Amino acid sequence: MQALQTEGVTAGYGKIPIINDISVSAETGLITTIIGPNGAGKSTFAKTLVGILKPMSGRIAVNGVPQWDGAVPEPEFLRRILSASSTG
Repeated sequence: MQALQTEGVTAGYGKIPIINDISVSAETGLITTIIGPNGAGKSTFAKTLVGILKPMSGRIAVNGVPQWDGAVPEPEFLRRILSASSTG
C-alpha cells in the first residue's frame, strides 16, 4: 500500500515556485529519503508534505486520502504523515 503519494506537486514562496511537478510514492513499511544538493527544494517539499506550505498545484494523498485539493488540510495531517509507515 502507498502510505504517501504526490502527483504533479509544485510549491514555493509567494508566486515563485521552488519545486515543480514532483510525483513520488512511498510504500508502507519502507524508509524513504529525500536527497539533493543545497537549494534543490528538499525543505520546501517537506514543508509542503506536512502542510506548512500549500502547493501551487498537484495532489498529495496519505494512505489514499487526499490532503490538498484546494482545501485546508485536516488537523491530523502531520500525525498521519509521521505514522504512515507504521500502519498497515
